[in-house]
Amino acid sequence: MVGRRARRYGVFGKTVHLYVRYAYFYSSVGKQQTLGNPINQSGDIYKTAIDILDTIELQQSVRLLEIRLTNLRHQVAQLPLFPQERRKALMVNTMDAVNNRFGGLFWYMFPFEADIKNGFIRATTLLSTRTCCL
Repeated sequence: MVGRRARRYGVFGKTVHLYVRYAYFYSSVGKQQTLGNPINQSGDIYKTAIDILDTIELQQSVRLLEIRLTNLRHQVAQLPLFPQERRKALMVNTMDAVNNRFGGLFWYMFPFEADIKNGFIRATTLLSTRTCCL
């Protein structure tokens, strides 16, 4: 959702924040990581958030995980050079369009496998497998 909103407004961020609230309302912890290059792809945000979460020792049940993208800048998205990156960008744009039109019915987590054949995209995610027509 963070990446999709960033792409919708055409912004890229360099800092990913992860905020963990525990089951008890008075205890929480937050950490952040600043990256070398600005990102707005959900997969990159997800991987960075997981890296941050790996550095936190969870002491109790978690009530809330908050992920934020800051240090924003407007940039024009450049067309990917390599075919595999183009396929990934096409997959992300298609999933964003489906989510925008149908209200977030398609959930996707990364890493995913994209297979584009005969005008169809088949995305295998950690949650489910969906097929969309282009």
